[in-house]
Amino acid sequence: MKSHNDFLDYVMPHVPGATVNMALHEIKSTIIDFCEKSLILQETLDPIAVIANTSDYDLEPPRHRLVVKILRGWYKNRMLDAESTDNINDATLYNKHITDVVTRKGDPFVIMQKDPRTFTLYPEPSETVASAVTLRVALKPTRAVDTIDDFIFEDYAETIAHGVISRMALSPDKPYYDTKLAVARDALYRAGLNVARDRALKSFVRANKHVKLRRI
Repeated sequence: MKSHNDFLDYVMPHVPGATVNMALHEIKSTIIDFCEKSLILQETLDPIAVIANTSDYDLEPPRHRLVVKILRGWYKNRMLDAESTDNINDATLYNKHITDVVTRKGDPFVIMQKDPRTFTLYPEPSETVASAVTLRVALKPTRAVDTIDDFIFEDYAETIAHGVISRMALSPDKPYYDTKLAVARDALYRAGLNVARDRALKSFVRANKHVKLRRI
């Protein structure tokens, strides 16, 4: 793991008068933003057991990581369709107590991510199965850590530095306040971020672009 301090050499020469603490604060924020928007920090989570008659489950990423997006999911050896909850027309997904309506049960074929900490399977599993769900996810670090994976630093240190300098150059009443510099560095940051996102998507999404998801 690389320390946030390792990014300082790429930042401090361009923001004269800035404190190290201010730079480190913006480095942390920019790294989180970069990981969230690029989806470049990816991992396969430990297998998850499903419980009969239970739709909602906790995401369990590594310590000090949050799940930005579920990229791929499998139930047993079957790939799950990723859907938005807006596309689910079955009200029993939200209300288990509707009169005279039976909740659909069986092997799940749809996965929905509700937030960075939970996901839902549909239909509701009809059996308890150990290690049934496999998830490939994109992650971002939490604000509790001051380190990042080595490859983020090695491949994207300059891109992240552009983002940091852009943020800092928009600080009013600071000696490094410079709107032209902020705009120029933001453009470089976004260009680098797009390169990273393109790399991430080519590995995990492009093959699915022509897959037609089923309507429920």
